[in-house]
Amino acid sequence: MKRRRFISIHFILSILLLAACGTASPGESSSGSEGEKKSLEQPPDVSIQLAQQEIPHVKGTYCWKNESQGICVDKAGSVELTKDMEPTKVEKGETIRLSFQDLKPDDLHMTVWNNGEEKEQYEGQYEITVPTEEGVYVYDVFARWKDKGDQAYAFKVIVK
Repeated sequence: MKRRRFISIHFILSILLLAACGTASPGESSSGSEGEKKSLEQPPDVSIQLAQQEIPHVKGTYCWKNESQGICVDKAGSVELTKDMEPTKVEKGETIRLSFQDLKPDDLHMTVWNNGEEKEQYEGQYEITVPTEEGVYVYDVFARWKDKGDQAYAFKVIVK
């Protein structure tokens, strides 16, 4: 139920962002000037750390805009995006830290999945504790910047 609500909110926000972006194609200015091209900015990348180890992640669905244009890219969900990814080995109770290099998001939401079931949700937390139960966990991270857009990230760990 929470997952369905989360997806619905993300879908509505994406539609609203698209409507606000105008009719310009990706990489084109919406001013109508044929010779004027502008490159789109991309959402900031996230660094996911376990002690001194970087945890690999994939970028999922995003919508992003600058002053005159925007783009939305739809991708599979976090479980599907990470299905071929080798999980990072972690110890029970370790701390995972998230940080954004360029721009801290206004909102941060994280959902933890295990065997297709939602296990936990976090709001606004940049440090989380790994579960104490052994298994493979997929983390679905959703970051939103109020005036720019949003980006989903996903990573997978195995708790030993």
